[in-house]
Amino acid sequence: MPFIRIAAYTVCFAAATVLTAQNNALQRVLDVTAPIGISAAGTSAYFIATHDRTILEYKYKSESLQYERQCELPTFYHPLDITAAQDKNGSPLAFVVAWSTVANRGIIARCEESDTAESDSSTKSPSMKIKIAFTDNKPTSIVYSPGNSSIYYVLSRNAELHQIGLDQKNDRLVGELSALPRSGPIAVSPDAKYLFVADMDQHRIVQFELGDFGRSRVVVNGVGYPSAISYNANTNIIYAGDFSGRQVILAKLQNGISKNLQPIRSSSFKGIEGLAPAPTGGLLIADNGANAVFLCTGLQQ
Repeated sequence: MPFIRIAAYTVCFAAATVLTAQNNALQRVLDVTAPIGISAAGTSAYFIATHDRTILEYKYKSESLQYERQCELPTFYHPLDITAAQDKNGSPLAFVVAWSTVANRGIIARCEESDTAESDSSTKSPSMKIKIAFTDNKPTSIVYSPGNSSIYYVLSRNAELHQIGLDQKNDRLVGELSALPRSGPIAVSPDAKYLFVADMDQHRIVQFELGDFGRSRVVVNGVGYPSAISYNANTNIIYAGDFSGRQVILAKLQNGISKNLQPIRSSSFKGIEGLAPAPTGGLLIADNGANAVFLCTGLQQ
């Protein structure tokens, strides 16, 4: 198989295809060491956070994901979640929440393409620059909503949900997720009407109304260890990564009712940590245990 090697990361253009039990086509499209999350900035740029503090940017070109550039979070700060956005000029941005047990502090990092033509010495590719905001309250998850160009993130103490702008300013408290003492990954509808939150204790996904905060309902049950969430507004399907179950659980939301669909399962899954819509209409699955990103196509509608 032809590969392009970049530092410790491998872009895999010709990957073996296996069929899951539900006849979805599954391809291993990237080899990435210990990814903890993946997010799409539009349909052409993708960011991946890895356990070793590296943030990788890929661009979708010639029908494949191709490495573009990377940066590193400060020493001792390990990423917990990542989301991607586009600024007013359409340039891709990544936002990462991370925590340091050494400093006992958290950060919200904004990563963007560098304005200079300088290259990273190890990869000989353009670099990224980072802008950091510190917090003493441990951040757990983060997500971007294009509907109001805002970032939502959750802090562990009091389960606080905050909203900030892409410039990391105008931080405001939206409310407390008091019904979920231990929340996990989050997703948001593109119109910023609904927030989807993983309930780690009850193994489920809960939908909150952002306009009338506090109103909620359970939309997905039976998620062994919820490790990632992605919502497709075009099909009204929510995808929940189940780390312990080694599967992606699907539920279709329609007229206030949730209908479970066949899950995505594969022996290739070792520990799902991130989900993102693929440029071809499929689903990208970042797997920490498999050191890979998979592309799943042929999804149920």
